[in-house]
Amino acid sequence: MKCRVWYRADGSVSVSHPDMRLGLKPKELTMAQWAEQQFNIVAEKNPELANLDFDDIEQSSLPADKVDRDRWRGVKGQGVMIDKNVILRNDISELLDDELAAIAPDPVKVIKLQRQLWHWKGK
Repeated sequence: MKCRVWYRADGSVSVSHPDMRLGLKPKELTMAQWAEQQFNIVAEKNPELANLDFDDIEQSSLPADKVDRDRWRGVKGQGVMIDKNVILRNDISELLDDELAAIAPDPVKVIKLQRQLWHWKGK
């Protein structure tokens, strides 16, 4: 089954799958037409996606490991990959926790990590 990958300007992606809960595919539609209708509904409900580039790809082409879903990045025509260089809010929280657990925490490092958390704009 195909899914739609929407490519954001920052390199992150959103992935939409046809929703089988919306009912069975009408007989007069091909699977591709039915999926296209469903993807259009997603775009209508989320106007932010409406003007983004996208690819329709096989679900099996997505990274198998969903644990790193927030690190998925892609570019139209090049697929989706996991970018281990992406720093997430949770990564900063873990660094802060580790520093605070140290025998002699570095106060400057603690403050810098706290600032990163306060000013965080990602996930």
